Amino acid sequence: MIAHALRQRGVTLVELLISIVLALLVMLGLVTLVNTVGVTNRTQDGMARMQENGRYAIDRIAQDIRAASSQYCSNFSAAASELYVGGFSYNDRTRPITAHYHVNATGNDYVPPSPNPTSPIVFGPTLGAAPAANYLINNKYMLYGSECTNAACTPALTGVDRGFDPSIIATMGIAAGNRARGADVLTMRYLRGEGVAITAIANERVDGQPVRINADTTALGMAGPGQAWITDCSVSDVMRVNATAGLLTASGNITDDTLNRVDITRDARVFNLLTDLTRVSYYLRVNDDTDPGRRPTDRKIVSLMRNENGNVQEIVQGVERLDFLYGIEDSFGRTRYLTAAEVDGLSTDAQCPPVPALPFGFVKSYWQANPFYSGAAGGAPVFSQAFREPGCGWRAVRSIEVAMLLNSATDAAVANDEQFRYSWLNDGTVNAANAFENPATLGTLRNGLPPYRMLRREFRTLVALRSYNY
Repeated sequence: MIAHALRQRGVTLVELLISIVLALLVMLGLVTLVNTVGVTNRTQDGMARMQENGRYAIDRIAQDIRAASSQYCSNFSAAASELYVGGFSYNDRTRPITAHYHVNATGNDYVPPSPNPTSPIVFGPTLGAAPAANYLINNKYMLYGSECTNAACTPALTGVDRGFDPSIIATMGIAAGNRARGADVLTMRYLRGEGVAITAIANERVDGQPVRINADTTALGMAGPGQAWITDCSVSDVMRVNATAGLLTASGNITDDTLNRVDITRDARVFNLLTDLTRVSYYLRVNDDTDPGRRPTDRKIVSLMRNENGNVQEIVQGVERLDFLYGIEDSFGRTRYLTAAEVDGLSTDAQCPPVPALPFGFVKSYWQANPFYSGAAGGAPVFSQAFREPGCGWRAVRSIEVAMLLNSATDAAVANDEQFRYSWLNDGTVNAANAFENPATLGTLRNGLPPYRMLRREFRTLVALRSYNY
């Protein structure tokens, strides 16, 4: 009995080894299961994040595109509101904006202005000498873009005719804070809000007497010298004013006693140009990855940025590519989709819409000195059909196609061979064959960063401009 009891004190070495092997097999299964669950979770989280980011980014851009060039109570249907002198054409067609003061532009052939050198909103380029009379602002400057490669953008963002503030668009590169390489840029302007109702206008065309506009200056947010945008649901004027309690008095314009045809019976309103005119730019920027688990530790990611009047906001992370195509409608009603460089190169009669007609009562003597016009003194100027102003294709934009290539912003892919397909290949050429590309074989992406092990998906949308103010 003693011998039998001693034999029951433990297990043999063979039994122990068998137990360890069985335990290791169970642990291996558990580790494999946990790892599989972790990979699945990372993949699903990456896909969910990418889907949500893409949806939000598309919606955010589309909202601004729909508002591009919009003015309060103005759209294309207002173009037939009043016949021109003699009744032979509608004088409101495409409603060019009348500038009553020199806003850093030549005033030559619808050259755009900017409010002043210190204004936070750049409305146009800084150009030559002051105009001799009131002039028109080309509506094409309410929306324009640039097509960018790895080296440069066309048209150049900092060109004198772009109205861009180069200080808010970083140099292209792969360092944090740089604008991402190979990503397009889109800028648009529109009036925001409902403005303030005009209750009365005095001295509109009384020689020697400044125009006086009655409106709630407190609601307008203006006191003392300011710049006003005036519209009556048909035409618009931009002029300098001096704001006192309930009164805006024209001051410092080319002529203070002339105002374009504004009818207060048409719900005429006044806006504070420096606060209500909104300029929005979309572009991609390289940022440091803030994920604590990032690998490598100096990893960079690309984000979609929205710049509103100099205030920069990160919309979503993981936007690897950004491309725009512009649907233009030429003078014959034909529609085609072009890049920003192609749109900017349009300049002929067949390529662009007709030039906006002059507003009723506009000073014609200044325009008759313009080499692109001809006509009898005092009559309506006739535009030379052999020429359109450079970049006139921007007035022809009717829709914009947005394409974005998003990634999961984290290493969510199982391996680095997750293929993806985008409308443009990594070298910037059109992906006509709908070919797939493998990030592992690309080496360096178009933006100059490594591909990492990310999931990728293309998001596209076509947005029609709601405001036909071109």
